[in-house]
Amino acid sequence: MWINPAGTVAANSGLLMNRSPSDAAGLGFGNDVNAAGIAELGYWWNTNNANTYNFNSGLYPPSGQWSFVALVIQPTQAALYLYYIDAGSGLPVLSSAVNPIPHGPEPFTAGTNTIGTDAYNLTARTFDGSIDEVAVFNSALTSSQLLALFSKAANLGPQAPTITGQPQSLQVYPGHTIQLAATGINGTTPITNQWQLGGVNLSDGGNLSGTQTPTLTIANATSANSGTYRLLLSNAVGVTVSSNAVVTVISPVAGSFEAAVVAGNPYAFWKLNETSDPSTGTAVAFDPVGGPNGEYQSGAQNAFNGIVGPESPAFPGFPTVNGALATAEGTANSYVSASATGLIATNLTVAMWIKPSGPVENWAGLLMDRGGAGAGFGFGGTVNGAGMTGLGYTWNQNNGNTYDFVSGLYPPVNQWSFVAMVIQPTQATLYLINSSGVESATNAIAHDSEPFGSAWRIGDDAAEGTTAGGRGFPGSIADVSVYLSSLSTSQITTLYDAGLGIVQGPVILTLTPAGAGTATLNWSSGTLLQSTNLAGPWTSVTTTSPYTVGTSNAQTFFKVQVQ
Repeated sequence: MWINPAGTVAANSGLLMNRSPSDAAGLGFGNDVNAAGIAELGYWWNTNNANTYNFNSGLYPPSGQWSFVALVIQPTQAALYLYYIDAGSGLPVLSSAVNPIPHGPEPFTAGTNTIGTDAYNLTARTFDGSIDEVAVFNSALTSSQLLALFSKAANLGPQAPTITGQPQSLQVYPGHTIQLAATGINGTTPITNQWQLGGVNLSDGGNLSGTQTPTLTIANATSANSGTYRLLLSNAVGVTVSSNAVVTVISPVAGSFEAAVVAGNPYAFWKLNETSDPSTGTAVAFDPVGGPNGEYQSGAQNAFNGIVGPESPAFPGFPTVNGALATAEGTANSYVSASATGLIATNLTVAMWIKPSGPVENWAGLLMDRGGAGAGFGFGGTVNGAGMTGLGYTWNQNNGNTYDFVSGLYPPVNQWSFVAMVIQPTQATLYLINSSGVESATNAIAHDSEPFGSAWRIGDDAAEGTTAGGRGFPGSIADVSVYLSSLSTSQITTLYDAGLGIVQGPVILTLTPAGAGTATLNWSSGTLLQSTNLAGPWTSVTTTSPYTVGTSNAQTFFKVQVQ
């Protein structure tokens, strides 16, 4: 269809909607609104699933002029298109966005069909503007077909390639995968793709072989893969060059907290120590294990603002200069966003360092996903005598048996604590570790396999609105890791110890013959214990390694205790 907004466009306004009591499908506007008061293009599908209506397209139709917009549904994705003529330059603007999740068959004639509004709320969801030439096709039109429709109306000839989503810079650890992608590519087909490494001018060369797609994937990264990458798009009209993406292959310092996290093979790891200005709303929170990069929202703060994370010498497992994320309760856009579309978690661990700056409000988020029913790690609804809310979590399709669980774990104010959530099919366990010791609480109920990650927020929970910050965490957050496995108590405490610079290697106890009637025990560290019964009691052997004992017919057991 063609649309001409008269002024501002309200979030969730409808353009062509089908609404029934139990379903919604169609084209309209999403939740995010830009500085001009225009909501981004959005859509509803998959039986009114939040993974569709919470999709952030980043496409904002200009006010006071006609734009050509389209929604294309396919089984593997949905694509939104926005084409218009720029009022200043007179040149065409061709942009699109893809939500790469499965899309099932959807009833699109039952219930109430409306053009220009959404029957869910005819007052708040009516489009303010003009609409023309609404067409519905029982097929998935290609970008070339849509461009042909736009070009016919605008009297345009063939168009050079355009890129809506530029490839983003990356940090990655050795052995992990580098993936760069340009998205929202439009223009007259056929379009040829060519990735380059290190080139500055088109004549520089640097072409990478075997990379003739908009996505570049390099497995088992090494330092040789560090450099500046770009994508060249060409068709019969001309050549379009993407922005540069800088790839840095980094190695964690041996014995550091970072190295301990990487050794555990996390799915995602945000160190949150960036120094780029978060107020732009585009600063990247890098994930060097190859998971999704995050994005600092404009109300968040980081090392650019002087926010300090755990640092040496108080925490020897961290650098002497180490930044962190700072978020706030009641401050709009005070969080880091990230998306891992299609992730299903059965066994899961989320771990991070937190430092509350004051009492935490009920239901504040630490790592929450509201792209679906609701799942994640944060705080509950119980407050102690000091006004601090206890750690909590949400799972089982936002079930009260999870978010109403009382953990009794209350993080201290103005002190760094290591906290974790471990999900297993039979239980969930929350951890709070700091200088006072190790505390944990277990909710021993069944936990389902849950979609997790389509709309992550670090330091906030979107349950009370997309930007309001009503469930923002007041304080600092550092080194957030996500594992697709359920870490044990020992593994959780080992991570905390790594932050303190305590790196415990394997403890080896050996027993070898030492001559007639004797044997010698050697151990690498710790205290030697002995007992005549495997169940104990155990007594300490007050000697250092090695220790020689006489052999007899009496059985004796030995073990080593390390603290």
